[in-house]
Amino acid sequence: MDPLPAIQFIWFFVLLVISAFFSSSETALSSANRLRILHQSEEGSRRATQALRLLQRYEETLTAILIGNTLSNLGVAMIGGWLAMTVSTDLLVQISIVFLTFLFILLFGELIPKSYAREHAETYVFWISGPLHVCLSLFKPAIFLFLKLRQVALLLIGADPKGPLVTEQELRALVDISEEEGVMDEAGAEIVHRAVDFKNVTVEEALTPRTNIQAIDIDAGFDEILREVQKDGFSRLPVYKDSIDHIIGVLSERDFLREFVKHGRVEIRELIRPVSFVVPQTHIIDLLPELKVKQSHMAVVLDEFGGTAGLITLEDILEELVGEIWDEHDESLEYTKQVSPNRYECLAEYDIEDFCHQFDLAMPETEAQSLGGWIMEDVGHIPEVGTQMVYGPLTLTVLHVENRRVRTVSAVFSQHEPSEGTDDLNV
Repeated sequence: MDPLPAIQFIWFFVLLVISAFFSSSETALSSANRLRILHQSEEGSRRATQALRLLQRYEETLTAILIGNTLSNLGVAMIGGWLAMTVSTDLLVQISIVFLTFLFILLFGELIPKSYAREHAETYVFWISGPLHVCLSLFKPAIFLFLKLRQVALLLIGADPKGPLVTEQELRALVDISEEEGVMDEAGAEIVHRAVDFKNVTVEEALTPRTNIQAIDIDAGFDEILREVQKDGFSRLPVYKDSIDHIIGVLSERDFLREFVKHGRVEIRELIRPVSFVVPQTHIIDLLPELKVKQSHMAVVLDEFGGTAGLITLEDILEELVGEIWDEHDESLEYTKQVSPNRYECLAEYDIEDFCHQFDLAMPETEAQSLGGWIMEDVGHIPEVGTQMVYGPLTLTVLHVENRRVRTVSAVFSQHEPSEGTDDLNV
């Protein structure tokens, strides 16, 4: 064989190996578990740290891989064509060599390397991280040029070149995967999910309703005010004048008792602090910095007529992230009590989402937050004792009404027995 074709054969296989390297690198990077690599990097693995840097520069790394893969495949195709013309003048032989060239590229440059990389993604990423860092340095000018061209192309087709690398759905999926693989425990995963939802939560969903507000009349006598302060152990109480719709400030239990111990009397007009006002549609993520700036722990929620719809505190906001917070003054309430195999008595203030989660029900399309509000929305008037509402296999019946407010309801399941994992929820 002439020396020239022999050199061409050598270059053919060298470039084919390079093509296999780049194509397998692309698959390994896209298949590797970033959370697992991050965990190994935090444990001190140098190779994991090097691989993590590639994943953090994914766009640049992918561009370098595509440049290298394109050049190597082009080189293999050119040498294959050159060999076809050099080895024989027979057209059929030339066509066969060209066909074999593309078969080699497809089989040994793409399919086999990518299949192997997919099966051994993390290990393979560790192995290729060093060479890929070298490629990033070699191709740096070309990478910069192609990334700029990519941004221009995305702008021309109306896409956002600075769009998020990870969407909200992908983040949730990553959290679920990390929980399944033991990287994150159930409590941590729940907090992350709540944090993702946090930006969508409004004041209306977290407030303490008007009917549950404990407040102080500024014109009340000292003994009455002292009883209210000591009644349920709240650290802060709203102060109103004339009616609960005219809240003028907040009284701190600590300030009140300290003044009482020092002087034996208290003038609450001198102790009340300013209060913030918000509307129900305000997002709590927007309210939080406002409370921080004003150094306030409480805001009054106004209805559409300017009256008091409820209160929201820093504790209410924090509970949207970490769940129910207990202190020594909180009462333990059983929201559900089983009275027969398919019948439960429930407090009307039980949150609908928690109720549906407890009994494996699909979340209904309703604006109400509680079981009582759900029944009221369904029947279109103030419910009376005996008022019923049917939702799939569930029948809700009003058991007790007090001051035009539903207090307890009966929940009967007619077609299936609720899940055995539905223990009473204490809050």
